[in-house]
Amino acid sequence: MWGSGSIEIPVLCMLISGETRMLERIDTSLKKSTPWLVLAGSGKAADFITAVVLSPTPPAADGEADKSVSAEFCDWVREKARKHFPAEVEFEKLVDTALSIYQRRDLITVFHGEQEGSDDFDTILLKALVRGSKRLSRKWEHAMR
Repeated sequence: MWGSGSIEIPVLCMLISGETRMLERIDTSLKKSTPWLVLAGSGKAADFITAVVLSPTPPAADGEADKSVSAEFCDWVREKARKHFPAEVEFEKLVDTALSIYQRRDLITVFHGEQEGSDDFDTILLKALVRGSKRLSRKWEHAMR
């Protein structure tokens, strides 16, 4: 049967290991509201993103917008970046990208294989898809108003 409607197919990106150039791809897709599932413990970029996303919520910088973060948090991210990517040439760009990713952390789900077990993977996967779909629905509802 042919129709004029469209079918929405949920998309979920997965990060397993990765290098610094992968962080730019993550940031770009998060800006388009694409959800991510990160496998903690799988390698450099995944471990770095896990650390940044699961960090305690930093206080906002004084007198700035809700999305800004404190200088202390920026320094903390810088320290984590040096630990995970000591040979990075464009270091400040990497830190800026990480901070941008942090601003959209609600679209990132982290899977800890050794803590959660392989039987839980399908549940985590579905939760990540639902989380991304809900955020996209809210974005469309807001745009329609």
